[in-house]
Amino acid sequence: MADSVAIPHPDVPEWLSGPTSSDDGQYAVWDTDNDVGPFKIVHNRDFMMNGDQVDQDYNFIDYLFGDPSNPILARMYLDSPREISVSREGGLDEIPESVMVYLKKRFHEVSLFDAVVWAS
Repeated sequence: MADSVAIPHPDVPEWLSGPTSSDDGQYAVWDTDNDVGPFKIVHNRDFMMNGDQVDQDYNFIDYLFGDPSNPILARMYLDSPREISVSREGGLDEIPESVMVYLKKRFHEVSLFDAVVWAS
């Protein structure tokens, strides 16, 4: 029998409506058997300086999936928490389904570089 987790979610996205949500729409029930998470999650902040003034502030979270020696990197900027972009480093042409399962549960838009590959 598959393990399930009830997650409180005040605004259940449309892709979770129907049989995967509770009757009152307050909880999304997710199958955790196919949820392959990242092996590492890292918060970083990069500053671009102009003299002694901050010109740009990049505040982001990196999710690293797959093989640690050649990881798939997904980056979410904290000023856009509903969106995540997956790097094409290593010749990645499409996002593996196991990674997409994880990302779709957490983000409203998944991009491969600048191309949107999924949006709720």
